[in-house]
Amino acid sequence: MKKLLLIAVLMFSETSYSQENSENICFETKNISDLKLDKKELKKYTIKIDNFKERTFISPSNSNGSIVYPYLSIDNKTNIGCLRMVTNYRDYNWLFVKSMNFIIDGEKFEYEFTNPTRNVGVGSSKFVTEMSDIPVTNYLYNFLEKYSKIQDKEQVRYNGKDAVKDVNDVLPKTHERINEMITLINQLKK
Repeated sequence: MKKLLLIAVLMFSETSYSQENSENICFETKNISDLKLDKKELKKYTIKIDNFKERTFISPSNSNGSIVYPYLSIDNKTNIGCLRMVTNYRDYNWLFVKSMNFIIDGEKFEYEFTNPTRNVGVGSSKFVTEMSDIPVTNYLYNFLEKYSKIQDKEQVRYNGKDAVKDVNDVLPKTHERINEMITLINQLKK
């Protein structure tokens, strides 16, 4: 019999956009079977159970090419889930990303990577890749909600150690994937 998957119920009330003193979003979980998601809905997510780490990870399906996307990491022992965000940079030059800036519908957002988990490499087409994995704070959650409902074309800037890189061709599926995760989180609220 398949192991029951636990999913998060998220509660938060802060609407401040201040990144300082913003706590990571972690929450109590409930069973996924309570959501009664059909197969079509479940296909929107990749669900992985890591028995060594005793964690369940839920992310948007096919998140390749997304510059940012959130995912859930659930501790299978304590049933506490934490929301995390992955950022991706891909170009011909190293940047060593320290922060990102967004202008979304005229509103500016900036966040710095403080103690991120990083993965860097060089691909077969000589592109360098930099991926950061950071905890989602209330500030970042507010950013993700706004980003998922974007009306105009956004402006994105990666700030590196010695240079910056502006991105003008964000894939529409980036917004869709963020929106799917935000929708899932909202469905999981008690």
